[in-house]
Amino acid sequence: MDVNVGVSGIPLSAKGSDTGAGLRVLKELGLDFMEIQFSRNIYLNPDSARTVGNIAKELGIGLTCHASYYINLASQKIEVQEASIKRIVDTLRIAEVLGAKLIVVHAGYYSGRSHEEAYDIIKSNIDAIGVKCPSKVKIGIETMGKQKSFGSVDEIIRLCNDCPNTVPVIDFGHVHVREFGSIKTVCDFTSIFERFKDEVGLDEFHVHMSCMKHANGNEISHLPLESFDPDFRLMAKSIRNNGYKCSVVCESPLMEHDALLFKSWLKS
Repeated sequence: MDVNVGVSGIPLSAKGSDTGAGLRVLKELGLDFMEIQFSRNIYLNPDSARTVGNIAKELGIGLTCHASYYINLASQKIEVQEASIKRIVDTLRIAEVLGAKLIVVHAGYYSGRSHEEAYDIIKSNIDAIGVKCPSKVKIGIETMGKQKSFGSVDEIIRLCNDCPNTVPVIDFGHVHVREFGSIKTVCDFTSIFERFKDEVGLDEFHVHMSCMKHANGNEISHLPLESFDPDFRLMAKSIRNNGYKCSVVCESPLMEHDALLFKSWLKS
């Protein structure tokens, strides 16, 4: 079983520290991974990114990056689409310096368009990014937890098959709430893993993990793993049973506590 478990951003026990110190805390805790949060702004320059990347390499900590929340590749406003493209390109460039394997992107909203029209515009913009910024760093397109957001399982599979510069990011909490609490069994987790394995050809999965407060098919807020909605003990069992290779990023409010809890579930 090849599973790296980590957190989204600097761990809570290192708050107030810089990213390098956060990486050292993760190593001390026995965690394997950090998804650096550029969701508000890209706070590293190339020199500091190179330093962070070297620290991560020295410690054996894997890196990905989360791009800005202020992205909508299907906006009705062309200037918003163009700004979104720039934010993704800027994140790709700093991720290359860091040595990160992918950046995570929320592709956008339907924005009053049909789902098909939104898909076509998002695909066109992802293709344009590939021309503007050819990169070995993949654009990870995340499954989303609101009905107004682009990012159903079907849409992510289709886009990742159509755009070679993308890979799926499976947020199981988002899938669960978008499908009105659909994930209830080990088989439910396994069926999602298997769809991405069979239909996209994945042999390694990038996973986001948090329980969710939700209503009417929409995410409201993140909850600790011991809320069991969905029950990530079942995901641990699915991973164990099938030997999936995964990077699992804990986004719960209890971050490293819950990441370590999940690691214990993987062993039980």
